[in-house]
Amino acid sequence: MKRKLLTMILSISLILSLTSAFSFAETEQNSSASMILEKLDEVVMLLEEEQETEMTLLNDGTLYAKKEYVLEDDGLLTVELLDEGEEMIGTEMMNQGPLPLPLALAGSNSLWKAYGKRYFTAKATVSYKDSEVHFSLENHYTLSANGIDERYGVSNADTAKVDCSIIEGTVIIDDRMARTPGDSDVNMYCTYTIKATTGVTCKYKLGTTVKYLNHDKTNKKIKVGQSWSLKKV
Repeated sequence: MKRKLLTMILSISLILSLTSAFSFAETEQNSSASMILEKLDEVVMLLEEEQETEMTLLNDGTLYAKKEYVLEDDGLLTVELLDEGEEMIGTEMMNQGPLPLPLALAGSNSLWKAYGKRYFTAKATVSYKDSEVHFSLENHYTLSANGIDERYGVSNADTAKVDCSIIEGTVIIDDRMARTPGDSDVNMYCTYTIKATTGVTCKYKLGTTVKYLNHDKTNKKIKVGQSWSLKKV
């Protein structure tokens, strides 16, 4: 009888311990989701206007930049920008750590580019402790004698160690054509919906713009500028 009672007490203790552990883990996950959403809202307040970031020109014609914004409570926003020709593979560089600095030729967010197909990628990562949310948007465009034309956009998003889901919306092209040097641009955006298990749902919009700054028809090249924005909707 005593043995049965002891076994029952031990079983109840084990169940209570497991329940407490699961509850603590769930609380931690919910807390991480809430904090990430808070950090995203902080980012939106920090980036009230469209952002232009100086990009480094590499000797293969690729433009690249990485910028970090320190948030409260050790939160961090990391933005990576990449502009390259369609035939290049520079996108892979964004996942391979820092680029080799000896390749850098100049820093500018507005440079001359030869006619052809290119794409401008903006990737934003918001992190808090070991939890992260990633947004990215590829802006595929063409430079020609006509000016700048949008072709299509590619969006991507994911999370790491945070109890929420993220859904990518359809990429929307606002301006498809830029025809006036110095006074026109092309742009697109994508809306991302974040759903926390607590029931909280928030939407954020990542946008990219390619500016038509100047045109050299004799040498078949266009001076472009890139900018990006992240807003809450």
